[in-house]
Amino acid sequence: RLLKLSVLIRPGSLKTLKKAKFNGCDFLSLNFGKLSKAMEKFLGKWKSTKVENFDNFMKAMDVGFILRKAAAMATVYLDYQKADDGTWIIDWQLAFKKGQIRFQLGQEIDAVLPDDRSVRLVPDFDPATGRYSELQKGKPHDVKVERWITEDGEMQELVKIIDKDVQYTRVYERY
Repeated sequence: RLLKLSVLIRPGSLKTLKKAKFNGCDFLSLNFGKLSKAMEKFLGKWKSTKVENFDNFMKAMDVGFILRKAAAMATVYLDYQKADDGTWIIDWQLAFKKGQIRFQLGQEIDAVLPDDRSVRLVPDFDPATGRYSELQKGKPHDVKVERWITEDGEMQELVKIIDKDVQYTRVYERY
C-alpha cells in the first residue's frame, strides 16, 4: 500500500532530510533545526520600555476604563526559554499577574493571555524575516502579534486586530 504525503516547507527552515529504511519501507526524516535555531535570538529576559496606541487598542478589545489605565502604566516582562525537547516557553509578568505559554512552533494551543482572554494560539516563526508571530483566535476579536529583534538589539512588537484597523506597538530591551 502506498501513502503519498505532501509537505509545504518554508524556504530555509529545513535543516536535514534523510532517507532511511525501516521494516523494509522507505521513509524520510525531516529536521527543522534551522527554524528553531534562528528563533534563539529571542531567548532571554525582556522588559517593555515604550508603548504606542495601546489605549485605542484596548478600547477596540472592549476593555473597561480602569483596567485600560492600569494596563497602560504597567511594565511587561517576557522571558523566552527553550526546553531540551524543543518546546518554547514564554513566561510573562504584568504588574501583579504572571503566566506562561508553552508551545511547539506551528502547533495550535489553548492559552490564557494577560488580559484573561482564552484563545487558540498559533505560534510561528519566519526565518526569512526573523519574525516570531502569534495568531490569537478568540473573542472579541482575532489578533495577530509579531515580534522581531532590531539591529540595535531591541525587540519590537506589533499587535493588530485582524478585522479592524487598530494596532499598537511596544518596544522591549533585554534586562
